[in-house]
Amino acid sequence: MSANNRPVDTCLTLVIHPNLEDAVVDFLLDRAETVGHFTSRPVDAHGGDIAYETAAERVRGRASRFRIQALMAGTHVHDLLRDLRQQFTGADIYYWTAPVRQSGRL
Repeated sequence: MSANNRPVDTCLTLVIHPNLEDAVVDFLLDRAETVGHFTSRPVDAHGGDIAYETAAERVRGRASRFRIQALMAGTHVHDLLRDLRQQFTGADIYYWTAPVRQSGRL
């Protein structure tokens, strides 16, 4: 369940540039009524569509990024993505969603 006891049925994953970490985390924290539990961690991004910023990233074939995974009701994903798009225009935030079959605390 989310903060307002809505069912959690979707995991939204965001992959962002590390310089956006604090701003995006604060953005999500400000939407606790919509976004349930979320986690964040540094990751390496790979692929032909990745913008490598340094020679070291190009040589290694990986770019430093930050991944956030948020559990939420799927009915709120569209609005949250719209708000992210407006707040972080041009930030090249990559996202995907996945169904959540079950979640809880043990």
